[in-house]
Amino acid sequence: MWKQQGKSAPDDAALGPAQAAPDLGPFDPPANYSFEPELRGPPPRPVPSELRSGRYAQRRRRVIAGSLVAGALCVGLGLLPIVKFWGLFLLPLGYLSWIGVGLILWAMAVYGGGFVRKGPYRYVEDGTAVVARVCAVVLRPMVLVHGQPASYRFTAIVQYRDPATGNVATAETSSNDINASAKDKVTTSFRVGDYVTAVYLDSDPQKTLRLYGFLDLKPGVGVIDRERTREASLLKTIAAILVGFGFFAVLLWNVYALERYQPLHGSVAAFAPPAAAGGILLGGLMLWFIWRSAAEQRKKAAERNAQAAATGQPLELQPAKRGWFGSHGAILGLVIVAGSLLLGGVTMVCWCFTANAILDRSPPQFKPVVITDMIMETHSFLIRNYQIKYRMVDNDDKHSLLSTPDEMQEFQNNFGIAEIHAGRLGWPWVKSIAPVVIAQQQPGP
Repeated sequence: MWKQQGKSAPDDAALGPAQAAPDLGPFDPPANYSFEPELRGPPPRPVPSELRSGRYAQRRRRVIAGSLVAGALCVGLGLLPIVKFWGLFLLPLGYLSWIGVGLILWAMAVYGGGFVRKGPYRYVEDGTAVVARVCAVVLRPMVLVHGQPASYRFTAIVQYRDPATGNVATAETSSNDINASAKDKVTTSFRVGDYVTAVYLDSDPQKTLRLYGFLDLKPGVGVIDRERTREASLLKTIAAILVGFGFFAVLLWNVYALERYQPLHGSVAAFAPPAAAGGILLGGLMLWFIWRSAAEQRKKAAERNAQAAATGQPLELQPAKRGWFGSHGAILGLVIVAGSLLLGGVTMVCWCFTANAILDRSPPQFKPVVITDMIMETHSFLIRNYQIKYRMVDNDDKHSLLSTPDEMQEFQNNFGIAEIHAGRLGWPWVKSIAPVVIAQQQPGP
């Protein structure tokens, strides 16, 4: 089982010599084998311009450009009044302009760091090239987050002649991390039995040995795009973005509806039907989507492995544990089921609260209330809400109403008038609480 939350895979996920391909015969590189031109001269060697267009350089440019664009957008949006208002409740929005400045500074630091740190280019400038033979190559997950692979690497078992002893040695070498969303779009140019170039640094040959193609420097070597890979259409990309934003918008609205439109009175019997309907419909739909996505991924991986086994391409390793909805055990599977059903039920109840208030056209009733407290709560240093705690003058039941700092400052005493409506679904709710202004008696003449 792989580690979670950013940790590397343990030993049972690693390759070993026993997993190499069948006997490939003695290690015998072709007599006419030639290293890449940029690795032939004595160090220090110049870095050709061609290597500035490889995957490493492209990834670095994307990071810089993306940080600059995101930073500029954050600075601009952070100046809008509506964003400043919502920053009272979503704390990161209150610092959006400063976040943008930080992203711009980060982009400048990454750009400037290219002139100070050589990165993988030091293998070209100072590395030593050797001939290696690929004995096995696989694609394996490196990090699991909540049971789902978050990143992958191509890992190869290679043979090479140890420069110190002259004996044939075996080593394991990996590519850079590949995001889980991109792993189906890439493959590797290496095949089992190929003689390829490996490179190491003289400071520590064993620890620094890498397949040259896995450095992501030379275009078309190492990690490459799959043939006939279809790029996602613009509509699918937009739809995926909208689904992601919509999911988080629903979660935020659930929190708002619970705080703002919660009925004054309610019972388990009244809220149970919408909760059950939401658990079955919304929760069931969510579980079906997660299960279907996991099943499709397993099916595609099996098809790719069948093709790879016949052509010597890398096999995709699967996690040891395989649950109903991904790479997890039975306990996490039960948690996913219970969480989906609960989220669906709560969402439906919140939608009912919203409909009960938004669609309400009943005449208002006004009742005096006693303000018991005004509090500000911060959750996980991200979400902050402002609540007016109160009770009716004719009973001791405690209630709360979502408010804003400006509204709370209007109260000069502990008395208010609540505007109460019957509710479209028959659940009475408080629309607002107005402060009571007690006029001071003017002294007589």
